[in-house]
Amino acid sequence: FITSNIVLSIAFNPKSNILAIGNVGGIINIWDLATGTISCSLSRHSDSIVSMPVVFSPNGDFIASGSDDRTIKIWHQETCQLLYSIKNSRGINVVAFSPDGKILASGSSDNVIKLWEVETGNLIDKLIGHTRDINTIAFSPDGKVLVSGSSDKTIKLWSVETGKLIKTITGHSDWVRSVICLDKKTIISGSADKTIKIWQMETGEIIKTLNGHSKDVNSVSISGYDNTIVSGSSDNTVKIWRCE
Repeated sequence: FITSNIVLSIAFNPKSNILAIGNVGGIINIWDLATGTISCSLSRHSDSIVSMPVVFSPNGDFIASGSDDRTIKIWHQETCQLLYSIKNSRGINVVAFSPDGKILASGSSDNVIKLWEVETGNLIDKLIGHTRDINTIAFSPDGKVLVSGSSDKTIKLWSVETGKLIKTITGHSDWVRSVICLDKKTIISGSADKTIKIWQMETGEIIKTLNGHSKDVNSVSISGYDNTIVSGSSDNTVKIWRCE
């Protein structure tokens, strides 16, 4: 696809052939991949956007978007209607739905993670403990634990039910840019220290460090098929790692 502006985020609908693309103008275009056309545009974020995370709910019915205009917005995917908007004190760096789709977590430049009830937009809890920007968050597959990574160089594990800090994991020497909660046992992280680390979730111990990038590791993902890890970096490369 050719877009009219810089692309900041891309998200697939898990239940259909729909792609959401957020751009620097604050617009989210909804593409129908079957036809290659834009079915609608969501344009309620202000422009001059530097960060605009976009995610689909697990059932594909809703889209959540955040931005450095200090708002979170929830949209109905099929109708493209804005359901509600939430104001925050600082820009939103990351949003994530819980596996059951009932909770939306947001991470912000105010160093706080917030949990929101998706149905109403009401605030459920604030997770306070990081000392710098929240860059990345991920729910465990069972939805009981939230994992966060921050510019304070730490990874934190939180109880979703109680909002309490379970554990702080240290080992990166620079900002944590991306985290994945692979299962109940394993966390994968990418950092500005140029490394990818695989962690034992219960103990916080490093299982393996993957070296190879020459600049920040900004994003990590893993194949559910064969545990292949993919990483993207500021060194202009995407690397594929085979992990036993």
